[in-house]
Amino acid sequence: DDLAALLYTGMLRERRGDLQGAGRAYLDYLERYPKSAPALLRFGVSAQKAGRIDVARTYLQRAIEAAPKSDEAIEARKYLVMWE
Repeated sequence: DDLAALLYTGMLRERRGDLQGAGRAYLDYLERYPKSAPALLRFGVSAQKAGRIDVARTYLQRAIEAAPKSDEAIEARKYLVMWE
């Protein structure tokens, strides 16, 4: 569906280095699904790559809260531990 494509578009943009475009796609997706652990994680990682550590921490923590036992939460915790 169109929303799944939006999430994948964000991932493709992130991989190509278009962090602003990726961020916009993730935020558009999060408007509809605010507790999407994959979108929260990817937005946090994109924010980190863009040098926005404060924003990254917030979204990574939200990914953990949204799905504490998910693969996304495990990855988010790894980023948070690296910054300690």
